[in-house]
Amino acid sequence: MQGRASDFLGHMSDTVAKRLPYIEWAVRLDRFGLAFFAVVTMAIVSLFVPQPISNMLAMGAAAAMVFIHQGQQARRRIFAANQLSHGLLSIAEDCIKLLDLQGRIICVSEVGRSLIEAKCIDDLVGIEWLDLWEGPDARAAFDQALAGQSTQFSGSCRTFGGALKWWTSSFAPVYGEHGKVTAVLCKSRDITAEVALIDELRGNARVQKDMEDHVDAVFWTASADFRELLLHVSSAFERMWEMPVSALKEDETSWAQRVHSEDMPELRGKMRSAVNSGVPSQSYFRLALPDERTRWVRADIYPVIENGAVSRVVSVCVDATEERMRLAELHKLANIDSLTGLHNRNAMTEAIVQRCESGEPLAYLFVDIDRFKSINDSAGHTAGDTVLKAIAERIRAALPKGAIIARPGGDDFTIVLPGAFDQERIERACRRIALACHRPIKVGCKNVTMSCSIGVALFPEHGRTPEELFISADMAMYAAKRAGRNTFRVFGEREKDDLARIQLEA
Repeated sequence: MQGRASDFLGHMSDTVAKRLPYIEWAVRLDRFGLAFFAVVTMAIVSLFVPQPISNMLAMGAAAAMVFIHQGQQARRRIFAANQLSHGLLSIAEDCIKLLDLQGRIICVSEVGRSLIEAKCIDDLVGIEWLDLWEGPDARAAFDQALAGQSTQFSGSCRTFGGALKWWTSSFAPVYGEHGKVTAVLCKSRDITAEVALIDELRGNARVQKDMEDHVDAVFWTASADFRELLLHVSSAFERMWEMPVSALKEDETSWAQRVHSEDMPELRGKMRSAVNSGVPSQSYFRLALPDERTRWVRADIYPVIENGAVSRVVSVCVDATEERMRLAELHKLANIDSLTGLHNRNAMTEAIVQRCESGEPLAYLFVDIDRFKSINDSAGHTAGDTVLKAIAERIRAALPKGAIIARPGGDDFTIVLPGAFDQERIERACRRIALACHRPIKVGCKNVTMSCSIGVALFPEHGRTPEELFISADMAMYAAKRAGRNTFRVFGEREKDDLARIQLEA
């Protein structure tokens, strides 16, 4: 036994030496197991067959090892490719699928199965994928891929759960060995949320446009530095400014050409104030329209704050013409005497307050129509109103520029003459007023002649507050009455003593 084993090992060594080129070829394949198997096999075969035949068998064995090795490498590459593709499909957020030439699903990613809401991938394999889509876009894009063109489309289809989803899909042709398209790779991304957001934005835009088109208010947006003054302006601009919106594209400042020059500084100041303070502001301004028409506009200006800073400014402009007319009417009712059109007591008081605060000298005159009650008693209140209106107009005409005249009530008139007055200037002003009142006034079929008594108080000599001036001028007027009427008196020492006595008695 030992001899035979020794002979076998010796024969195996001799065989290895003779077949060394073939063995080295197998070893270079880095497959030690195959090489060892080949050596053993060739050694055994060489014991029973002639050398030429064993050489041929050795060459065949080597070739077989090469084929086996190539097959194993191919299987490893296929396995690695499968692992790689499986990994890529697992991390992809899109629905990836392979379609055959009829549009049926060959395979699909797990993410795709989840997005389509199928229970398992097998439920999707073999189905007509193109039939799931609404509209012809999917078929048209698929046909382009079959023709060798990569393409894409967007559309909607229902999932297995019945939900309608929107997708954007890309097709890529897959080529076979002879350059023919053998399949189509499709990648679909779920854009349902994006479509819903776009629809919401479009809906909001439609609502905003409908509101802007049917509301007589101008909405505009500007950058915070006002370099881009009109980022957006609504269609009501054309109705309010009476100029086309297209004019703003040609000249962004054309809107300002309609704003009254006296109002523009305040408007720009309010706009800058909203940006600098971050607090809404409001401004009234006038538009100078064709045919010398004027329209009042109220602008409410709001700063838009983002990340702690004003990013832009939005404003709402409304027609304030009626509002200003109502305010003017209220102001008239509050400050204008309805009978004569002169200032009333409130307006005169406000005017005197302002001048007293400024410290500028002035003369305050209290004019009382003599024996006016007899006109009312003999000719009636209508005749009395006629007399009052005539006297008001005549006094207004007799006063110098800058004078203020008011009718506080009844048959009294008050006058403010700005500036410093000496006795001569006071006398000259009072005589003009007295002459204006004394001219005949036509009442009905006859003329009547009136006279007046005037009391004068000077600021600051006879009073430093409106109340003090009123009292001083009233006492001076009664002094003129006592002097025989149709004359004037300046508040003096006697009136001062009378006032002191009255104050003591009070």
